[in-house]
Amino acid sequence: PSTAEQDIFREYAWGIPIPSIAHIAPQYISLSTPNPNQPLTPNLGNTTPNPNQPNTQSTPNPIQRVEEKARAITVKIQHVNEENNFGSGFIAGYNPEIKSYMVITAQHVLNQSQPVDFVLELTTPDGKKHLMDTETIRKIKGNDLAMFTFQSEEKYQVAVISQNTIEEDGGFIFTAGFPLSRHRQPEEFYFSVGTLFREQEKASSVQDFQQISRNSFGYGLVYTNWTERGMSGGPVLDLRGHVVGIHGRVEGEWVDDQSTVGNRVPIPIGYSLGVPTSQLLVYLKNPAEEGEGIFANLNAEESAQMAKYLSVDSRKLPELTTAERQKILDSLDVISAPTSNSASEWTIYGNRLWRRGLYEEALKAYDQAIGLNPTLFIAWYGKGLTLERQEKYEEAISAYDKAIELNPKYALAYGQRGEVKIELERYKEALPDLDKAIELDKNQLSFYFQRGNAYYLLKEYEKAIADYTQAIALNPEDANAYNNRGTTYNYLKEYEKAINDYTQALTINPELAPTYNNRGAAYGNLKEYEKAINDYTQA
Repeated sequence: PSTAEQDIFREYAWGIPIPSIAHIAPQYISLSTPNPNQPLTPNLGNTTPNPNQPNTQSTPNPIQRVEEKARAITVKIQHVNEENNFGSGFIAGYNPEIKSYMVITAQHVLNQSQPVDFVLELTTPDGKKHLMDTETIRKIKGNDLAMFTFQSEEKYQVAVISQNTIEEDGGFIFTAGFPLSRHRQPEEFYFSVGTLFREQEKASSVQDFQQISRNSFGYGLVYTNWTERGMSGGPVLDLRGHVVGIHGRVEGEWVDDQSTVGNRVPIPIGYSLGVPTSQLLVYLKNPAEEGEGIFANLNAEESAQMAKYLSVDSRKLPELTTAERQKILDSLDVISAPTSNSASEWTIYGNRLWRRGLYEEALKAYDQAIGLNPTLFIAWYGKGLTLERQEKYEEAISAYDKAIELNPKYALAYGQRGEVKIELERYKEALPDLDKAIELDKNQLSFYFQRGNAYYLLKEYEKAIADYTQAIALNPEDANAYNNRGTTYNYLKEYEKAINDYTQALTINPELAPTYNNRGAAYGNLKEYEKAINDYTQA
């Protein structure tokens, strides 16, 4: 059976009937004619349950199977002449004619950071090291993706690529790789469980929309999994252990922290980001023109060859039972508090708790960081995010005030403070914050969207439309911006324009019940009552 067929078999209990074996190999097994007088029920002995015997049957843990598959395909990629320059990847295909394996990773993993000899080493799941032929490196144009090949006589598991994305909000997702962390051994494999944001939730969930915009090198997955430096290029997997993406980024900031060795450190604040495998599959059908030398574009001939040896599955994910879902939640890794007096590490700890929704614990971690270094603006910002999630808006504003005082050029803090003021119905006060945020970062969708909301609530409809239009220009797939602009047109009695926007929003996201309701109202205003009834019924 093929790799894909083997993967399907592993998902079921299956066997070969004895009559089939007897038919194929009668010299080993013969079937006797059953005696009609012989009872067919076998004697199983005492089948009465023993109340003192523990029940060894339990709900299987889906995570264990996914982790086993992740371990079998994930590789470490090391720049030989740079000790702390490495990343991850996964085995994506095998060409049996030349005994060559294909590896997919993030393009930036292969980039040099120092002007030294370009030598790359690959560590496969069995611990064996292979010098890479850098001449085989090919990039996937427009995406932070690259592939290369290595030859080996060994037999390695090949990943199954999923053609389907996980559409469920809060759907479980898994990441794997080799972190570059002083808390871990360089060869330590790390597997992380988290949840994925749906398409319509991505823009509002990320700290910086530019990271998932059209010009973001293919980044389109946003997930809560904890990931660290060194895991870039590693697989993002679904519940079957099929690869749905390639991990590559973590939201955050480089900050100065006098309480930490090295002083300048990266601090994750936000979520993890990856490139969906759909980007790879689309590219293979429409490859770029051939380039030259290493890091050339994967051309048409190479794309066809690669597609030939990929194992792609188009089936949808099976639904989890309640017991399986609980088993996954119970298996989430324990988040251990730092043992050092580093404000940065306590801030990172706070972000891990924030991602998990453990807000009270996150607040304590941010306060600990602030106690160690009161000038660490990112700790104040993290505290503000946490208080905002708890709807403690006045306290959140105070935290954002401090973050802005320590870093007056931090656009995100102005944007979040403006958003909180809108929640408090202080719409005019929100405008200067959002104006400043846009002045500092003109490409952040959420700033325009929130300012549009403030203008709308102040009944300055033309200004609201202008901001929603700018948000749509930054992300034409933002259903919420279309919905809000449609509602603004509705108030201006421009019903046709409103209906067009509502229709576009529903094309992007057919599950928006309020938008059906809004479009129904617009149809009612035009006296198209049958259409209005249909939309109200759908809502």
